Amino acid sequence: MAQKHSPDTLNHVLDTAEVVLRWWMAQPGGDHPSLPKAITWLQTLNKQVARALHRHKATVVELEEAGKWMSAADLVLLITTARDDVEASILEAGFNPDTCKALHDVVLACTIFGYLPPIRLACIWSLLHPQYQGPCLHEDCKEESCQGNRLIITSQDPLQMHIHLPHHKNEGAWEEATIHFELPGELAKIMYMHVSKGHVELCQHYMVLGSPPCPFVFMTTTGGGLSSSSLNKHWQSWLKQQGGVPHLPPSTCRHIFVDERMSDERVEGPKNQGAAMAMGNTVASWGRYYHKQKHFHPRDCQAAVNAMDVWRQHVVAVPPTKTSPQSTSSLLGLVPATLASSTHVSHSDDEEIAFVRPKKQCVIHRGHEGRHVMIQVQSTIS
Repeated sequence: MAQKHSPDTLNHVLDTAEVVLRWWMAQPGGDHPSLPKAITWLQTLNKQVARALHRHKATVVELEEAGKWMSAADLVLLITTARDDVEASILEAGFNPDTCKALHDVVLACTIFGYLPPIRLACIWSLLHPQYQGPCLHEDCKEESCQGNRLIITSQDPLQMHIHLPHHKNEGAWEEATIHFELPGELAKIMYMHVSKGHVELCQHYMVLGSPPCPFVFMTTTGGGLSSSSLNKHWQSWLKQQGGVPHLPPSTCRHIFVDERMSDERVEGPKNQGAAMAMGNTVASWGRYYHKQKHFHPRDCQAAVNAMDVWRQHVVAVPPTKTSPQSTSSLLGLVPATLASSTHVSHSDDEEIAFVRPKKQCVIHRGHEGRHVMIQVQSTIS
């Protein structure tokens, strides 16, 4: 009977059954001992079905015909154009619910593709706001000291922001290693605009409608935290509004990036190993080209993140979009500074990043001097 349905359909049915059982457990009298066993059985069956049934891997041509694929160049150009439009709108109209909503959506898009090696979607929708100081909100976390997947503002001048991801798919395989890296400057600037001003404006707007302040960096159109399904709908709706293809799920962005990096036409950009670490997987999973990476290496990961600016510029084969110093300062001038006490100090050494393409190689030497002081932002979200 299972073979008459696709793996995706069966996965949806089993996931729905699990949701129903968890709802039942939360109701009065839902403490029957058989319910947790039934949930465990459903989870095991889901894994067995995924292993047993063949999943057809669609080709790029099939995905294009179904409206589920864009080239890396087209997707980067769409996102950077949307970013330019939002920055221009904020300069003209300031921060209001409409411009803050547009800013939120652009920052989400930049986080999904183009400015970072595409990190896992669960790491994006679970990313906690810098001002949130409550317990870890990951449903399976049992560590009392864990701060969860979190965006951290480490310095305002110069602007530095880090992403720390203790919860990711390979945390067990990598001996509980945390994926962590500093945001590239272009992403940090627009991210700071969102978390320090846009996010506050949106929370106030949604509180009037009855929603509590959202502890996550990204939120739904009603002010709640995103989930896997709501992120998928949110992204596809936004992409269609921007003139993109109608049915491209955000998870496919990872495939688009890997397809470009593994092609003969790959442009200068991050090394595969470092990019795979930021993505929370391995180069082996890209196509079995290298041995499986069993450990997380922060330097390789950071080098790949730093190289995304170069990749984004080359992949569209046009000069990079530039914001004038006056415009940038005007935008950041609208953002209040709220930093507090120092909590952590780390050091970065000079690093050399090599970008290789067929018959051509260039090396960029990127120096990091001095200390990065970790700053804890004062809490306004409980």
